[in-house]
Amino acid sequence: MPSRIAFARPRPGTLTALYLAYAVAGLGAGIVYGTAIGSALKWFPDHRGLAAGLTAAGFGAGSAFTVIPIANMITSAGYQATFIRWGIIQGVVVVIATSFLKSPPAGWLPQTWRSRGSDEVRTRQAPVSFTSAEMASTSHFWLMYFHDDHGGHRRLDGDGPAGPDG
Repeated sequence: MPSRIAFARPRPGTLTALYLAYAVAGLGAGIVYGTAIGSALKWFPDHRGLAAGLTAAGFGAGSAFTVIPIANMITSAGYQATFIRWGIIQGVVVVIATSFLKSPPAGWLPQTWRSRGSDEVRTRQAPVSFTSAEMASTSHFWLMYFHDDHGGHRRLDGDGPAGPDG
């Protein structure tokens, strides 16, 4: 069980266990991020870009605010204790924050959509709708996938814009 690896063995004995722990953590982060973005887009369908951007900014700000305390704790208590404590802290924050997330009521529309605009404009999200398989068959999807994937590796390696030297 992958979650057992993270708690029962905080110091992975093999490179495979380390990668598996990172994969589980990444999956968890993706689930939290996707849920928050999805909720924001449902509440602000008339300002989808702004809602997604502010939610993403909130995730970035959360990371920025914890850099110094985590770095200080690594220096004083070591990596293992720091990761366990901050993992628990962030887990508790996520659980509390999710209690505030909810979907708008069925049939809800922003006031501006109820007062003006056609039915087509009120319900349209995008001019084209793709299934997952159709999406994965487009070059745009793979370009964005590799761009995001390789950008993430640069940040994790410390030589990207979020590296230790700024």
